[in-house]
This record gives sequence, structure tokens and C-alpha cells, in this order.
Amino acid sequence: MKDDGGQIVVAGSLDDRFPEGLGILVIDDDPTCLLIAKVGLKKFGYNVTTTRYPYVVLGILRNNNMNYDIAITDF
Repeated sequence: MKDDGGQIVVAGSLDDRFPEGLGILVIDDDPTCLLIAKVGLKKFGYNVTTTRYPYVVLGILRNNNMNYDIAITDF
């Protein structure tokens, strides 16, 4: 595939990745899933906050100066 400038763009190239440093909030009642998500996402350079309790999320969002870009949940 070629971009507008005639350059060949390969799927999965660096341009296709999310930027490092995104704030991600993960909410899951399973501590194993939280650990897997946290370790995996941190490897890509994301700032990850996890919680097992959905009612805690409002407090996290209100009291935390970190702006979250993405929330991941299974609820």
C-alpha cells in the first residue's frame, strides 16, 4: 500500500502504533487479568492504573490528576 507521498507503508509499521505514554485505566474483578493487562501494557510504554472495584473508578477519576485516554473493563 502507498501513502499520499508515494511511499510504501507496511501494516504494523511504527506509524500504526499508539503513542507511548497513553494513560490506561483497567477495571476487572479478576486479579490475574489485571496483572496480565498491567504487565503487557507497560511493556508498550503505557501508564497503567488498575482496580478491581468499579465503584472506586469515580474516585480515581476525580482525585487523580492523570488524564486517562482509554478505559478497559469487563463489566
